[in-house]
Amino acid sequence: MLNMKLLIVDDEATTRTLVKRVAVSLDVEDIIEANDGKEALEKIAQFQPDIVVLDWNMPVMDGKGVLENLKLNPPAHTMSVMMLTIRTEKENIQQALQLGATDYVVKPIQPMPFKVRLEKFIKAHTDRANPSLFDKY
Repeated sequence: MLNMKLLIVDDEATTRTLVKRVAVSLDVEDIIEANDGKEALEKIAQFQPDIVVLDWNMPVMDGKGVLENLKLNPPAHTMSVMMLTIRTEKENIQQALQLGATDYVVKPIQPMPFKVRLEKFIKAHTDRANPSLFDKY
């Protein structure tokens, strides 16, 4: 089992369920869910997740608002954000990456390709969070 916390933020329960199933298949046990950006920020403060899978279009506060808030008030822990959204415009992708997202996946989710992508994302986060001694030289 992977010793990490994953926060799934999406106002669509079916998307949260699909992402959760994929994460569980990758041995992620500690999974938290949020319905909107405001709830996401509360859960980030409370649970300090390692990875956040974040939708763009949500009520109350959208994913861009979450990223802007995190950029202004960075969490005290190492966290990676994967945007998961229907927005395909180049400007949105650039904006998300400039605001701190480290990956950008376009919906609809295809389970097997998404599993491969999430697995790579988890590994990249783990490598960044735990650099080897050789990375310093």
